[in-house]
Amino acid sequence: MSNAKGFRPTANFFFALALFGTSGCSRAGSPDRVQAISHGEALYQMNCKACHEGKNLELVKQPPQLAGLFQRSRLPSGAPATDEVVGKTIMEGRGIMPPFQQSLTAEDIDDLIRYLHTLGPKERPPSNSQAGHEVSPRRLVGEEPR
Repeated sequence: MSNAKGFRPTANFFFALALFGTSGCSRAGSPDRVQAISHGEALYQMNCKACHEGKNLELVKQPPQLAGLFQRSRLPSGAPATDEVVGKTIMEGRGIMPPFQQSLTAEDIDDLIRYLHTLGPKERPPSNSQAGHEVSPRRLVGEEPR
């Protein structure tokens, strides 16, 4: 079987078509991937959120926010923002962050990284003037309004 330009599909062509035709974007929403991201989110909630999103922690240094982590080229430490570097940090810890290699499996860490990839940068809340509220001028206590 050949077409007008003399191209004859071979067994390798059909194998490549089958292989590449089932990968890529069509797998982005696959049940396995969705389950892995959901598992990663649960791990984040249990192990990461309290410190990385916490307020008023009694820590010497506030841990960095992880939202948008992979949208930047570098981590707050200056290291490249790659799966490998983030995975190593999770396993071994860094600074005040404890290591998780004893409590998380390699699969857990992979799922956690998949979830971190889904976190976009946090949106800044609108200021009062942007939200349609007029900002009132500050006055001192006891001062009459102008």
